[in-house]
Amino acid sequence: MSKSRFRNPGLAILGVLLLAPFSLYGAVAGSGLYVIAGLIMVIYTTLLFLNFEVGFMALLFIRTSLDYAKNFGDMNLAALASIAIIVLGVFYVLYRRANPLQLEDSKPFLLFIVLCGLSMFRSPNMVGSFSDWLRLLSVFAAYVLTRLLFTTEDKIKNAFTVILLSALLPILLAYYQLVTGHGTIHDAGQDRIVGTFLHPNAFGSYLLIILIFSVVQVLEGFPMGHKSFLGGFTFLAFVIFVFTLSRGAWIVFVLSMLLLGKLRYRKLLGLIPPLVLVAVLGVPAVRNRIMDLVEPNSQYAAGRSAWEWRLNTWEEIGPLVKEEPLIGHGLAMIETEFGILTHNDYLRLLAETGIIGCAGYLILAFSTLRRSWRDYKQSRTRLGLSLQLSTVAMISGFLVRQFADNSLRNTVVMIYFWVLIALARNMNILDQASSEDDNPPPPEEEPEPEIVPDPTGEAEPEPEPVLEGTL
Repeated sequence: MSKSRFRNPGLAILGVLLLAPFSLYGAVAGSGLYVIAGLIMVIYTTLLFLNFEVGFMALLFIRTSLDYAKNFGDMNLAALASIAIIVLGVFYVLYRRANPLQLEDSKPFLLFIVLCGLSMFRSPNMVGSFSDWLRLLSVFAAYVLTRLLFTTEDKIKNAFTVILLSALLPILLAYYQLVTGHGTIHDAGQDRIVGTFLHPNAFGSYLLIILIFSVVQVLEGFPMGHKSFLGGFTFLAFVIFVFTLSRGAWIVFVLSMLLLGKLRYRKLLGLIPPLVLVAVLGVPAVRNRIMDLVEPNSQYAAGRSAWEWRLNTWEEIGPLVKEEPLIGHGLAMIETEFGILTHNDYLRLLAETGIIGCAGYLILAFSTLRRSWRDYKQSRTRLGLSLQLSTVAMISGFLVRQFADNSLRNTVVMIYFWVLIALARNMNILDQASSEDDNPPPPEEEPEPEIVPDPTGEAEPEPEPVLEGTL
C-alpha cells in the first residue's frame, strides 16, 4: 500500500465532499437514512484510500442495480453514483497529474460535451438540462478512470470480470420476473422483463453489450478465461435478452452477429438465420412483438402500428428543430417540456442540442469506430483481437440502435459501453508493446570509416606483417 495515497490531499477532500452533506443533514433533520448514507460513504472512502482501483470496480459492480433502488428515501442513488464517478474522475486526474486530452477519444468526447452544454443557455429549464449534461460528464469520467486504472492485462481481465459479475443480479431478478410475472412492465398487451432497470429497452441495450462481448469470448476460445462460467452466463443472458421484447436490441444483435460472421466467424452466417426463424415461429411473445411493427395496436399506439407511431412522432420533431436549429431547446427538454418520446437519438439531439450538438456526436461516434477498426487490424493476441472485434461490433450496432431508441440518455448503459471501449484501447496499447518486444528493430550497422586522402599526395606505407609468436 503506497503511503502517497494517504498524503494525497485530493482523496482527503473527496472524503469530506462525500460525507459532509449526508452527515450534516442527518444530524440536523434527524434522518436515519442520511446517517446510514453517511456511514456508507465513510466505508467507501476508506476503501478508496486503501485501493482506489478496487473502489472504482465496486462502483462498477453495483451500478447496474441502482436504478431499481433509485430512491433511497428522497435520495436518487443513480444520480449520486453519477456524481461520485465525476468526483472520482476529477480527483484521480489531479492525483495522477494526468492529461485526459492525451487519451484517444477524449478530444471528440469533450467537444461533444461542450457543444451539448451550449444548449443549456436556450433551455426553458436550465436545471433539468444541466442534470442531463452531468450524465454525459459521468460517462466521460468513467472512460477516463478506466483508461488510467486498468493498464495491465491482469487488470483488464479483472475489470471485464467485474462487468460480467455486475450482470448477475439483473439477470437473476429478470428470471424471477419471468417465472412469477412480478415486477414486469405491461406494454402492448405483453409483459416485458426489466431486471433491475427502469425500462425493458434499457435492459435490452445493456444485455446487448454484454452478449456481444460474451459471444466473441466463446467463439474465440475464452481468451479472457472463465470457460465454464462464460458459457453458462452467455446462455442465461441470451434467454433473458429475448424476453425483454426489445425489438431494436434484437435487430442490432442479429446485425452485430452477421458482422462478426463476415469479419471472422463464418459459422455465424449459417447459424443466425435459422436461429431467428426458430425464435419468431417458436416463441409467441417474439412473434407478437414483431407483428406489432406492422399491425395496428390500440393498446399503446392509438390504432396505429409501431412503425406508423414512430413516423408520426418523428414528424413532430421537425417544427421543434426549425425553431432552434443551431443549439436546440436544451438537453432533456423534448421529453420533459414537450412530452415527446422521440425513440431516435439523432432526431432528439437535433431538437435538444441543434445542428452543432448532433454534428459533435457524429464526429465522436465515427472517430471512435474508426479507431476501433484500426485497433482490430493491429491486434496481435487473441485477447486483444477479441476485445477489438467486440468493440467494433458494439459501436456499429449502437449506431443503428440509436435510430429507434434513446440510448444516450441511459446513463448506466453508456457507462458500460465506454468502459469496455476504454479496456479495448488499453489492450491495444499492450498489444503494440508486446509486438515491439517480440520483433526488436535490427541493430544499427556501424558506418564504414571514411578514407581521407593524404594531402601530401604520398601514400601511407604498408604496415609490416607481424608473425605469430614474435613480439
